[in-house]
Amino acid sequence: MRNSILILLISSLAACSTEEVTYQSALETKSEFFLNREEDARARLLQEIRQTRDTIDVAAQSMTDVELANAIITAAKAGARVRIVGDEAAKSDDGFSLLDDYRSEILFDDDDNNDSTFSVVYGNGELRYLPDPTLSPLLDNCGYATIGDKITCPSSDPLRPLSNRLMVRPDEYNVMSHNFIILGDRVVWNFASPFDDASTIPLAWRLDGEMVRESFWREFNQMHAGVFATTLSIYNGPIKSGGQWSPIYITEFGEFHMRFGPQERVIKTLIDDAYKSRANVWIMTNDLSEPFLLDALDYKKRNNFDVRVIVNRDEQNDELVGRLIDLDARYAPASLDYVPTMVVVDSEPNRLGEVEKRRIHVISHPVWKTGAFQTFPSTPNDYVEIYKSDYFTDGLMWSVVAYPGQENVILDQMKRLWETTWAASTEVEL
Repeated sequence: MRNSILILLISSLAACSTEEVTYQSALETKSEFFLNREEDARARLLQEIRQTRDTIDVAAQSMTDVELANAIITAAKAGARVRIVGDEAAKSDDGFSLLDDYRSEILFDDDDNNDSTFSVVYGNGELRYLPDPTLSPLLDNCGYATIGDKITCPSSDPLRPLSNRLMVRPDEYNVMSHNFIILGDRVVWNFASPFDDASTIPLAWRLDGEMVRESFWREFNQMHAGVFATTLSIYNGPIKSGGQWSPIYITEFGEFHMRFGPQERVIKTLIDDAYKSRANVWIMTNDLSEPFLLDALDYKKRNNFDVRVIVNRDEQNDELVGRLIDLDARYAPASLDYVPTMVVVDSEPNRLGEVEKRRIHVISHPVWKTGAFQTFPSTPNDYVEIYKSDYFTDGLMWSVVAYPGQENVILDQMKRLWETTWAASTEVEL
C-alpha cells in the first residue's frame, strides 16, 4: 500500500513539473503604447471593458463617445462594479447622459442600491471664494471680457455679472482633465485627449502593473470622494493629497514618470525643465498661456538653443501672439481640432555633440497659467483678472525618459510624431 501511494505521489509531481507556471511581480509594469493608432487603442479598450467583471473606474473630462458609455453599461449589467468621475461642465455630454440614465434606472429598480455598484460623481463646478481679503473692494463688479477667456474685476459693463465681493470661478474655468480608465487590480488605460469626437493626435497607453494601478487608484478615490482641485483648505489652497510625489516606474521601454496635479504643479515642472534643457525644447499644445514658460523659451532661443512651438490657431490666447511670433512658432494643421500637450526635451545632441538625458512629457491639459489670478495696478483703481489655471485643474503629466546610451523606441516614435506635425504646421502671423 505504501509503495502504491509513493508511486502515485511521484507520478503526480512529475505531471506538475511539466506545467509552465509564471508569476508577475507586483513591481513589474508591462506597457503598450498606441501612438497615432486611435482605432487600435479604442477597439482594444472597448473589448476589455465589455469583458471586465471586476471593477471599472473611469475618469473622463468629457464623454461624447456613446459607444464607450454603452460598453461601460454592458460591463455593469454583467456584474462589474463601476465608478465614474467627470467634469461638471461636461455632464450634459451624450455619453454622460447615458451613464446617468442607467444609474437612475438601477436606483429606481432597486431601493436598496446605495451607489455601491454604479456611481457617477462630477466635480470642479463653479467656485466662489475670497483668496485675499484685500481683494474684496476690487471684486465689486466682475464680468467676462469680450474675448471670453478671462474675467476682469471690476468691469464697467460686465457681460455676465458675478457675485459681489467674492472671487467667482465659473465651472468652465475649473477642469477635471483626466482621461484614464482602471480595469481590475492591474490595468490602467490613459489618453492624452478627451473621450470625444474631436480630431487630434492620438497618444494613448496601457500599463499592466499593481504599483502604477495603485497610483491612479489613489488619485481616482480622492475625486470620487468629492475632493477635486476646487476643494480648498482653510488657507484657500487645494486640499488634494500629495502622498505620492513623482512616482517612477520601470517598464520594458525604460523609465516612466508621472505627476498628478494640482498637488504637483505640472506646468511649473515644465518651466523648470525648459530652463534645464541643454539642446532643444519643442512644445505643442492647444493653448500656451503661461508667460513664465514663454520667458524660458525666449531665454533659450536668444542663447541659440533649438526652440520650437506649435499651438492651435482657434484656441490660442490672442494676447500672446506677438511673443509666439518672436519664437517663430507655428499653428498646428487645420485638420486638428485639439492639439495634445507634448513637450520634447534634449532629443538632439547638444552643441558639443553629446547626447543628454532625453525626455518627452505629455500633459492632460493645455499649458495654462500657473497662477489662479493676477492683480494689475491701475488708475484710478487696480483690477483683477481670473482665467483658467493649472492651480484649479485635476490633471496628469507623464514622461518617457532615456539616459545617454539607452535606446527607447517609444521616445523615438513620439519624437517622429512631433516632427511630422511640425512639418505640416504653418507660421504664426498677426
